[in-house]
Parts: sequence; C-alpha cells; structure tokens
Amino acid sequence: AFVVNPLIVFWKIKRNPYPLVLTCLKESGVTAFFTRSSAANIPVNMALAERLRLPEDTYAVSIPLGATINMAGAASMVLVMTAAPLAAVACSYSVADGAGIIQWHLIGMFAPSFFSGRLVARFGITPVLLAGVGLMIACLAVSLLSTALVAFYLALFSLGVGWNFMVISGTTLVAQSYRPAE
Repeated sequence: AFVVNPLIVFWKIKRNPYPLVLTCLKESGVTAFFTRSSAANIPVNMALAERLRLPEDTYAVSIPLGATINMAGAASMVLVMTAAPLAAVACSYSVADGAGIIQWHLIGMFAPSFFSGRLVARFGITPVLLAGVGLMIACLAVSLLSTALVAFYLALFSLGVGWNFMVISGTTLVAQSYRPAE
C-alpha cells in the first residue's frame, strides 16, 4: 500500500503520489482498518471523492464496484483458507502439513503483488479480475476432486493468487476514480 501502489501511480501521473495517499489513508484508511469492512468504507470513500471534486460519474460506479469485488474475493478466501488446514488434518495429514498449506497460500496472496499491477496495466481490469475468479474456481475444482496433499497445496495457492488478482483489480477500479491532476 505504501510502496507498490504509489509507484504505479507515480509511473502513470509522473508526480509525487504521497499527498493523495496520505489524505486517503487519513480519511479512508482508518475506517477501513478498524471496521475491516469494504461496505462500511463506501460512504467514507464517496464523501472523500466528492470533497476532492472528482467526477461523480466515475467514482459513483468505481468505488462501490471496487469494494464489492474486494469483498467477494476476501469472503471466498477467508472461508476456504480457514477450513483447508482443518480438512487436511481431518484427512490424516499432520499439523505441519496444514501449516505448510497456509504458508503456500500466503505466498500466493502476496508474491503476485510484484507483477499483478503490471498485468492490470497491460491487459485491463476485467481480464485480470476474471483470471482471479477463474483461479478461485480452480481452487474449488481441485478441492472437490481430490484430498491428496498436493491438491490442498495447489488449491490454497491458486486461492491466494486469485484473491490477489481480485484485490488488485478492485483497488484499481477505486484508483481510476481519481483524475491525474488530483
């Protein structure tokens, strides 16, 4: 949030993005952190966008849509992420295997951040978003087809990458509600 996203914004607008980043963090980030809810943050972000005099026809769609995409990705991920290690232990795998499954899931969640923003810039929001949805569906398919240990690893890794793609796509929708001059 403080390094990769501002670098992407700087690359696009060729100006220091931190005044905007810090304003958004102060106005919106506190609510987001303490409520842990994209839905609760929608009115805060809408009011901030209005106060920054952003074009309403852009932010009126992008903020709720971006929040919805983020919520769908997070809800799916949290459900599967918490159940998978328990299911692995129930299938007679060790607690260490369950921990390994979560470790690979976390790698899937965060390692793509080094390139997922570039994927959105190159291919667009919709294809990357749909790739995220596809990876979540792949997680579901693998989970339903096998209880082999490798299936747990593969399912949770693809879930993490799918979550990353959905979050980056949703965040990009929100970021697009700002004009370069802002």
